[in-house]
Amino acid sequence: MKIKIIINGFFFGNCYLIWEEDRNCIIIDPGDEEELIMHSISELGLIPRLIVATHVNVDSIGAAAAMREAFGVPFAIHREEAKMFDFIPNMARYLGLPQIKLPAVDRWLADGEIVEVVGGGGGKVSLQVIHTPGHTPGSICLYTRGAVFTGDTLIAGSYGRTDMRGGSEETILESIHNRLFVLDDATVVYPGHGPTTTIGEEKKKNWAVFRKKRDSIP
Repeated sequence: MKIKIIINGFFFGNCYLIWEEDRNCIIIDPGDEEELIMHSISELGLIPRLIVATHVNVDSIGAAAAMREAFGVPFAIHREEAKMFDFIPNMARYLGLPQIKLPAVDRWLADGEIVEVVGGGGGKVSLQVIHTPGHTPGSICLYTRGAVFTGDTLIAGSYGRTDMRGGSEETILESIHNRLFVLDDATVVYPGHGPTTTIGEEKKKNWAVFRKKRDSIP
């Protein structure tokens, strides 16, 4: 599996392009610089087949509508994120950002579901949905052997903010502890912001945080 990281937008979010040899790709978290992302897709000769967002925020779905229409591909997100869409216009206004066009949702995801793209040459990108609420109610991570795309749930040395609508610090800590820290220590973490890390490294870096919060973790 090949991965291209595109840092983009007002919040320097990580958009990921994932593909195999046949160049059919999945786009994860298209931020708000569609021209930059689409340029990378064209430059690499990729064929988008699916757009997946780990959560609904201006920095994760800003370009989703434009790219869905440009490539004629479906947009997928966890079903619990439906309640977040009407919050996006207010969030953009609060941050002083241009209003974004919200994408139509073609596929509502559930925990444990598999999203995949199978190419004509036999190449396949397959990701398992892990529901990790806390940053937002429907935040998800996308796992494949050796790698997990964590959105704003887990980032290097920390975790996503929980002070916005739908956020819960107790819940995000439970998600990280019970759903992510059970993965192999060597699993590479591709977060929504910042550098890559590993599950093992985050167990070490975040241990002090989790020790302080242990009473909120079952």
